[in-house]
Amino acid sequence: MKALMVIGILCIALGVFGFARGGFSYTKEKGKADLGPVEVKVTDKERVRMSPILNGLAVAGGVALLVAGARKH
Repeated sequence: MKALMVIGILCIALGVFGFARGGFSYTKEKGKADLGPVEVKVTDKERVRMSPILNGLAVAGGVALLVAGARKH
């Protein structure tokens, strides 16, 4: 597979993932304390929203890269 086609497939997958999930979340550790045998952690769950416009552009760009990679072949 050519590089353009691989990048195109990744862009399409990310765009579809963005449409399906609306974004992604991750957990960020803010603090940690050891008090003898007791360990205390403070975590914060953050969510990153992905714009539907950017998702559409990712899918369209991925399709364009797939077509360009296929024509170049």
